[in-house]
Amino acid sequence: MCGILGVCLDIKATRTFEDMERLKFNFAELLMSSQARGRDAAGAYVVNQNSDVIYFKAPMTASDHIDTDTFWKMLNEYVGENTVAIIGHTRAATTGSPKCNDNNHPIVDLPIIGVHNGVIRNHLELGRKYKKAAEVDSAAIMALLRVKSKNAPMKLGTLADNLHELEGPFAIAVADSRKPDGIFMA
Repeated sequence: MCGILGVCLDIKATRTFEDMERLKFNFAELLMSSQARGRDAAGAYVVNQNSDVIYFKAPMTASDHIDTDTFWKMLNEYVGENTVAIIGHTRAATTGSPKCNDNNHPIVDLPIIGVHNGVIRNHLELGRKYKKAAEVDSAAIMALLRVKSKNAPMKLGTLADNLHELEGPFAIAVADSRKPDGIFMA
């Protein structure tokens, strides 16, 4: 199974430069610690209030990610006083090759972006109904939420009212880029 990890922040809290540096280092350690849950790919997304949701992902281990300039550039450029959450994922591939980066997490099906752990047994059926953005079963979740949230930012009710369509065990952490003031977890 995959690993989901993250940090949710109170944007009203005052943070020093040292606090922010420690936060980035601690997130990197969390990602590394989650590597045992999945070594096929790793990625993360940053949710900043009133800004785009920024993400990175690649078919490499978390430890390899942490050694890249891209990882630290994302954290250093996009984690700041307006950061609401940093969500990470380590993938143990089930469906969909990790060599195709669309299958790696976070799954991006704009305006929805998210991570998933579990197995969605009816992902092929859901993919035909909602047009998945990737081969991986996780893409069915993001497609479902994209369609169900229509032309308005996703709300808790949208999530709660539609998860019954998913068959199989799952844990998710998703954001809606139209309203980047929080994340939804189920």
